[in-house]
Amino acid sequence: MNKTSIEMAYAPGLATTAWSAIRRVLTVVIVTAVSLGVCQAQVSGEETVLPSEVCHGLFIVPVAFGEEEGKTLHLVLDTGAEPTSVSPEAIARILGDEPDVGEVVPMSGGRIGDHPLPTMRVGAHSMTALSRALGYEIDGILGFPYFHDTLLTLDYPAEEIRVSPGRLPRPDGQEIFAVGGGKRPYLKVDVGGKRVPVLIDSGATGRFKLRPTDRLVWSVEPRISGAAVGFSGVRVDKTGRLEGMLQFGPLEFDDPIIDLTHDTRLAGWYVLRNFVLTFDQKSKRVRMQPATTGPVTMPPQRSIGLALKPVSEGFEVIRVLKGTAAEKVGLREGDILIAVDGIPVYERGCQRSWDDEERTQVTLSYLRDDVEAVVEIDIEIIVP
Repeated sequence: MNKTSIEMAYAPGLATTAWSAIRRVLTVVIVTAVSLGVCQAQVSGEETVLPSEVCHGLFIVPVAFGEEEGKTLHLVLDTGAEPTSVSPEAIARILGDEPDVGEVVPMSGGRIGDHPLPTMRVGAHSMTALSRALGYEIDGILGFPYFHDTLLTLDYPAEEIRVSPGRLPRPDGQEIFAVGGGKRPYLKVDVGGKRVPVLIDSGATGRFKLRPTDRLVWSVEPRISGAAVGFSGVRVDKTGRLEGMLQFGPLEFDDPIIDLTHDTRLAGWYVLRNFVLTFDQKSKRVRMQPATTGPVTMPPQRSIGLALKPVSEGFEVIRVLKGTAAEKVGLREGDILIAVDGIPVYERGCQRSWDDEERTQVTLSYLRDDVEAVVEIDIEIIVP
């Protein structure tokens, strides 16, 4: 990921799923939808399928330390992260002692299914806000470098992770591409007449993130679309639709939806879901097999018009988007969203109430001055 953020507009737009302290953002749109799928470890020839789950476009892997109950960590596999970060409480389950926040400790003997991991240097960081935003209790984030000596395949259409020995052929500019950026995979992309590095970020659930300084031409001007939470706090995001084609590896994206960032440029789940990606860290290459024919058109961004941050009671409204149904029904900053369609927000899991594009309303329960109220709100398009 780039920092570790989690997009918080109770509407599409993770995700996705970055700041520099620990890295970038685990952009998880608080309710970006993806079905929860579990894969059992199995071997096919020399290729091994690793056990994993998918939540809001993020691959979550069980890293076991021995056979005892409670000795397994559930970590987001994040190609955008260099270090591995785990909550102090989860580290204590494995090592016995709870480290201070920010302390780095070694953890050895971890494995995903039958695939062993090298000794990890793990930073202790709270995962409470990220887990709340994701709707799934994670123990931490597994950094990309721990797959340095193997080919790592993220098969988005199949919701499957595979590892195998070997090396990729030389880049051909059609399916195999060179990546730079040290221990994270950056792909060079033409943006605004210049080539810029874009991080291939499996820890981000959003779309493309580009910088305002990239000389972007808009067909739909950026507007506030939600918020993202990370290790360093919460930020409000702006999203618009680019005019023209953006070439990302072998696929063209027609008038893609773009989130603006002043940090790392990246491509999150809404982009990566169109590929089967195989990373060869040692040779600094990636194979990008399209799962669709281009050009790719991104659907409009739907929203209930609220930017949110997790608090102990639920999700606090930190911004009401102007002109939306949320503003019209009188929702305001400081309200605490506690349930959607009668389901408490922290019990929602990896599902979202409005994945059905034909659905036009949701029911929100919220607290204002400790008094609970219920309102029906329209789901609307904020970026056509």
